[in-house]
Amino acid sequence: MGYRQKLRLRAWLEDQQGISLIEILAAVTIISIISVTMMGYFIAGLNKSADESRRVIAANLARLKAAEIKEKLKPEEAYKHFIKALEPGLNTFNQDSKLSDMGELLEEDSINGSKYRFILAIRKDPGVRSEQLATLMNSSSPDNYLLDMSITVYWDNSADSTPHPTKSTTVDTYLVRSR
Repeated sequence: MGYRQKLRLRAWLEDQQGISLIEILAAVTIISIISVTMMGYFIAGLNKSADESRRVIAANLARLKAAEIKEKLKPEEAYKHFIKALEPGLNTFNQDSKLSDMGELLEEDSINGSKYRFILAIRKDPGVRSEQLATLMNSSSPDNYLLDMSITVYWDNSADSTPHPTKSTTVDTYLVRSR
């Protein structure tokens, strides 16, 4: 860097007045607006992540409950007794229902501070699939072989006992009795 360039640079630096208070306030205001907006997105993302985590837990709990119910009904006598107790059409059960000797299966679970409640729905009416399966099994009673079953798990901690659609998960499955 030559002598003249150094003189020009020094003259330019000496001519600068510095940053004014208005410029500092404008920069702080802009940074504040951006950070508040970003914080809102961050909090919304955390809430969405927590809700999706609860949804995954609920789906896994529903699958677990379905497996427990199927295991409980594995003995032929238990299955026959259960089928006889069902009304034609849709049967719904929760932890307060008398579901033969399976009431304890539908008791609420508490995981990571959230309470999960269960609703079991079983449809007892022969549908096309039930009739086809009964024919394959050489039986005249399709109800004894295939029942639609769904388990709804909800985690709304309010006093209302009905599930809210945005805070519930339903898993559809079947109760199948094979020979």
